[in-house]
Amino acid sequence: METECRRNIKELHVFIESWLKGLVEKSRLEFQYFEDALDKDFIIIHPSGKLQTKPDITSDLWEVYGVRPKSFTITIRDIKIRSISENICILNYEEWQTGVEELARISTVIFRKPANSSKNYWFHLHETWVPGFM
Repeated sequence: METECRRNIKELHVFIESWLKGLVEKSRLEFQYFEDALDKDFIIIHPSGKLQTKPDITSDLWEVYGVRPKSFTITIRDIKIRSISENICILNYEEWQTGVEELARISTVIFRKPANSSKNYWFHLHETWVPGFM
């Protein structure tokens, strides 16, 4: 489960970067990758304190397709396991964004694996700014 959770963090951010730069086709088929990664009960708490549900964040991401320049990057650093069980995995990681301005967040993510499923889903994400990079 640990390996899959680490891979999920990296791969979803690769998709988000590509989406924001307009490097993938803007189609529901392409975007399904993002939607399918999130649990039906997914929430994100942004560094500002704003809470969004799955429908909110998927709608917002759909609307910002191609808004970043080609120089924009998202780099994931320092992934650490906080706790792991048969169906829950909690990790911390840093997300660094460059190309427009340099921003950095420390994130805590909870992945959930439903009963009778072989897939982990993003269930809860809480982000906070790295001081000096907001």
